[in-house]
Amino acid sequence: GLDVRIRTVGGWSTLGILKDPLLSNMLERNDGALAEVIIHELTHATLFVKNEVEFNENLASFIGEKGAEHFLISHFGDSSAQHLEYLQSQADSKTLTRIILKGATTLDSLYGTFNDTLSTPLKDSLKSNCIQGIADHLKNGAFYNARYQKIFDEVLPNNAYFMAHRRYHDQEDSIQTIFHQYDDNIKLMLTDLKKKYGK
Repeated sequence: GLDVRIRTVGGWSTLGILKDPLLSNMLERNDGALAEVIIHELTHATLFVKNEVEFNENLASFIGEKGAEHFLISHFGDSSAQHLEYLQSQADSKTLTRIILKGATTLDSLYGTFNDTLSTPLKDSLKSNCIQGIADHLKNGAFYNARYQKIFDEVLPNNAYFMAHRRYHDQEDSIQTIFHQYDDNIKLMLTDLKKKYGK
């Protein structure tokens, strides 16, 4: 009876215990997305804080994005098609994430009103209407790629989808603040976090 999410795994890390694989489907990604997933997984192998899954994933997502941008600029140039494509993709991803995280908060508020006097069908209907409203909000989002406005046209997201976005992106603002404390130096930040938390 719980919401689940089934999808292809984009990558994974053994936290440095083994050499992490490059999966064949990763090679279908563009240069920026490929660099991002590799750097994301390498971050896990560099620093993984025990019992802090959301922090670990948010940190890896943040560093993956920053690292991919650094890679594209150093390898292709800041005006390159690869870098500009990545910036547009990132802008779309950030817009989607903002809408989904706001939607997750709206769902939390709705669930907070549920009590034993409400029937399960009524709760399901209220939940469905709320999620439909979040999906409809995407249609007004300012995306470079219009496909984002239609991603829920066939199947609405569920709680597991919203939880996944929280797991990977809900702490990015606080990590950005930490990043600025190190003068936007990823290596310095990671070195200090490793000292603080250990591997």
